[in-house]
Amino acid sequence: MNAQTAEIVANMPVLFEIIHRHKIWTITKDFAFFGDFTQEKFAIDAVEAAVAAIGAAGGTAQIVSKVA
Repeated sequence: MNAQTAEIVANMPVLFEIIHRHKIWTITKDFAFFGDFTQEKFAIDAVEAAVAAIGAAGGTAQIVSKVA
C-alpha cells in the first residue's frame, strides 16, 4: 500500500450498521459482527458509545439502520 492509499484508508469513516430482524438488533462495524441486542435502546447506546470513542480519537463514523 502506498502512502496516498494509506492516507485515504486512514481517513475513511468507520461504518456501523444496525439491523433489526426477529426481535434482535444486530450491529456490525465495518461489516464485521459487533454485537446482538434484545432492545433497540441497548443497541443504539452501544453504537453511540463506540462512535463517541472513535470521535475522541480523531476519527469519524457513519451509522446506517435497516430492517431486515
